[in-house]
Amino acid sequence: MLVIFFFAKGMKKGLVFLCLWSIIYLVNANDSTRCDALIERAYSAYDKQNFEQALTYFSQAIQIANVKGCVEQKAKILNGYGVIYMKLYDHHRAVKYFFDAYALVEGKQYPKVEISILNNLARICFFEEKPYKAMNYLEKSLQIAQNLGDSTLICRIGINTGITYNNLGKPEQAKEYFQKAINYLQNKPKYILSLQKAQIEYVNNLILRQEYMQAEAFATQILAQHATSTQFPLKSLCYWYLSVAQENQNKLQSALNTLKKADTLFADMDTRVKIFKSTANIYNKLKQPLLALQYKDSIIKYKDSIIVKSNKDKFLNVDARIRLNQKENELELQQARQDKERMFFTLLIVAFVSVILLLFIRAKQQKQKRILALEKEKTAKLLFENQLKEKQLEEDKLLREIELKNNQLSAQILLQSHKNELIEDIIEKLSAISETSKHRQLTTIIHQLKQQIKENSDWKSFLTFFEQINPALLTAIRKRYNYFTISELRILSYIFMDMDTKEIARLLNITDDYCRKKKQRIAKKLNISTSQIRQHLHDISQNEDVENS
Repeated sequence: MLVIFFFAKGMKKGLVFLCLWSIIYLVNANDSTRCDALIERAYSAYDKQNFEQALTYFSQAIQIANVKGCVEQKAKILNGYGVIYMKLYDHHRAVKYFFDAYALVEGKQYPKVEISILNNLARICFFEEKPYKAMNYLEKSLQIAQNLGDSTLICRIGINTGITYNNLGKPEQAKEYFQKAINYLQNKPKYILSLQKAQIEYVNNLILRQEYMQAEAFATQILAQHATSTQFPLKSLCYWYLSVAQENQNKLQSALNTLKKADTLFADMDTRVKIFKSTANIYNKLKQPLLALQYKDSIIKYKDSIIVKSNKDKFLNVDARIRLNQKENELELQQARQDKERMFFTLLIVAFVSVILLLFIRAKQQKQKRILALEKEKTAKLLFENQLKEKQLEEDKLLREIELKNNQLSAQILLQSHKNELIEDIIEKLSAISETSKHRQLTTIIHQLKQQIKENSDWKSFLTFFEQINPALLTAIRKRYNYFTISELRILSYIFMDMDTKEIARLLNITDDYCRKKKQRIAKKLNISTSQIRQHLHDISQNEDVENS
């Protein structure tokens, strides 16, 4: 930084600090985005039960969060650590991470993260059968949600609070939470699972308050509402509560039928055991001890299988924790290496900025030289542009003169054409007189008139005048297209002078249709359309002029 300050003293400090600020801002913005992406990947890996990969992503993210001081992101990461270890039944380590995360956000501007941590602590207390402690965490998270004014969050936390009151044997306190949640969530399809959970636990609440008829009616209503739903994971539990309500009303056969329906559905371990116990109990009441005994045996077998699976899961979890510990050690070493790399890159950035400043100073010293060079270049450019303009004016003047002469020649030719028509008309009228051949003087006059027409239509005379005006055109045509006849060259000359088909036909003493066909033949030889012939001739003339110049 001293190096930067030294170079900054003799120049505009604002530019220097703006450059530094931009670099720091871009690095921080990029790191923050990368940290969020890593957290998202970690939770995605957690959802797929890939805990080792999730821990790797979390550990990479927390390195960025530690350096950048991102409190909210760091709390999310520590909360994620706790969720992973809670899933692995390592509650001691999970609680440690939850408390570390909570210490970062408690009473600060991250209420949703704080609520998530408190609910996870409440879940730990549920697992450890500490409902009063769980209630403390839930009440605190509920207060935060109420301060936020987030009704959906309030209802979802309220459901867990109601369940806790049910477990504490306080159904009257729980009742209000379930009713509020059901009323609010019933028109929100996005939270259908939370609604189902509130409805089913309210059935349990009615049973605890010994309102068995209402419990049976409400459970039946829930099952009817979600009869076709593919999202009803608690359906078996709802059937079990319905059977309990029926059993307490001494509707034993109805309760038994309900339990048989529940037995065909997916259920977790606790619900499955409840179904077996209730079925055995009802068979005892129906005086069918053999069937009751059969279901009691089913409970024992099911618990044994669960114990085997649980032991296997515990073994796998221990193995996973060992690998996670190894991964944490590896990540600590990796973080130390990254700290060194970060220091290296910091020095590299400082060096980079210093080089930029040196280049800036050098550029400033050479600025006057570049300005002088640009001025000289500008002067030379203006001189060249003036020369081009003068040349262009001369060329334009020449083109105007040629155009004028062509127009004059065209007018002269058309005048001759009219004269020829007049002479031909006179010859025709004289020839029509029957005694013309007897008068030698008339015969001589007709001969002289025909000779005049021949002289007026003489190609060589026209060619002489045309080449004087357009010296480059016919030369270029003969050079490029040596297969044109004299007649076609004549037509090309007339087209160049902007004469139409009728005028050309009159000059050549041919029909309009025949003249049109000759123009089409010429266009075919040039491989263009008849409408493009004149422009093509002008292009040839201009190109020839440029080459000659």
